[in-house]
Amino acid sequence: GPKVRRYAAGQVHEVGTITLGDGDTLWIEPGAVVRGHIDARYVCGVRIGGGGLLQGSLWPDDGKRRNNVLFAHCRDVLVEDILITTEEHWMILLGHCEDVRINRVREIGSGMSTDGIDIVGSRNVTITGCCLHNGDDNVVLKAIDFSANLSHPGAEGEDFTGPVEHVRVSGCVFYNNHGGSAMEIGYETRTSHIRDVRFEDIDVLAAHEFGSVFGIHNGDRATVEDIHWRDIRVEHHYDKLVDFRVLKSRYNFDAERGRIRDVTLSDIQVYPSIYNPGYTVSVIAGFDADHLVEHIHFENFRHGPVHVLSSDQLDLVTRHAHGIRFV
Repeated sequence: GPKVRRYAAGQVHEVGTITLGDGDTLWIEPGAVVRGHIDARYVCGVRIGGGGLLQGSLWPDDGKRRNNVLFAHCRDVLVEDILITTEEHWMILLGHCEDVRINRVREIGSGMSTDGIDIVGSRNVTITGCCLHNGDDNVVLKAIDFSANLSHPGAEGEDFTGPVEHVRVSGCVFYNNHGGSAMEIGYETRTSHIRDVRFEDIDVLAAHEFGSVFGIHNGDRATVEDIHWRDIRVEHHYDKLVDFRVLKSRYNFDAERGRIRDVTLSDIQVYPSIYNPGYTVSVIAGFDADHLVEHIHFENFRHGPVHVLSSDQLDLVTRHAHGIRFV
């Protein structure tokens, strides 16, 4: 049809930038290789799929890094059954989007900063059945104003500071290679709230180097609340297991700090290795007495054969944190 862009199998397609409009379908057949990146802004009803390969490692001669897939201010988006590879930069960016479904996407990001899926100032996002190998956060929730403080190739001038809410991630496999977190909120949290987030039925194959498995780094003014991790299996991790902090870093520009509250981790199975004792810690820390971390519940959290019922069993360090409960 007139709204379908089809890239045939058995060919390498040098496309540069693919700009999508309302109702467009981008179909990459199995066995097709599309070299370039996708840009969609202020559009509705976009579909990407087909089973083929989107290769973002080769950029135009201007030398700029770009997202493999950028959706900005879009509604009713579906991405499914596609393989994406890149050597640098965020792979799928959802900026100020609503009603997005990402199903059965596979990613191989080889370099640092190859975030898997960035949910930035967006709401009503569902991610299912994905296998993500990234050199930074696998799935991350943020809120950023690129027009005021930060440059971002491909998203310069964009304001993605809307609330982040109603996010569901399930049935996925994550492999984190260089840093960041397998499942992350932050560091940029320039919005009123990030809430109603569910990670369920996840296998974390690895969280290497200096990242964490369960990460919340609230560096701006947001209230981060109503966050649930359930039925998570962790095969390998190194630096931090749980890392929840209210802080200020070089990525943060709000004058006011935020809060973290009402977080539950239930039915978690962590498989420790010889590399964990003495090296791996967990951290739950507020910024000060007015910007706390509160009401963190560990329910059936197992570290190897141990049912964790105390902070000592988790090697947990705390500061300005209240209402931590183990059951």
